[in-house]
Amino acid sequence: GETETDHELTVDLIERTGYSSAFLFAYSRRDKTHAARHYEDDVPADVKQRRLREIIAAHRLNEHRLRAEEVGRVHLAMVEGNAKREGELYARSCTARGLRLPAEAEVPISLEALRGNGDAAAS
Repeated sequence: GETETDHELTVDLIERTGYSSAFLFAYSRRDKTHAARHYEDDVPADVKQRRLREIIAAHRLNEHRLRAEEVGRVHLAMVEGNAKREGELYARSCTARGLRLPAEAEVPISLEALRGNGDAAAS
């Protein structure tokens, strides 16, 4: 199973790479896999859950840093519809990030309009 050193290296990797998204989960044995046939699951469940919390925390710090770096930047985005929150729209940016916008926000309909070379905006 994973040692504490292995886990620490995983946390370090997450911190250094700065992935914008990740699917994180505690290991669980899956029948008919290489791991199930060749390795013993010898890490206690409470240790797995602690380690999972630690890698999630490391990933969330990265996410927060990456989002903070985007403040003030301009990206093209396509509004896909209403967001789950009342009064907000959901959009996806050209960098594949999900965005929430106030439903009443004026949205430029072109880059030219955004740059001030046009006066058209959609509400």
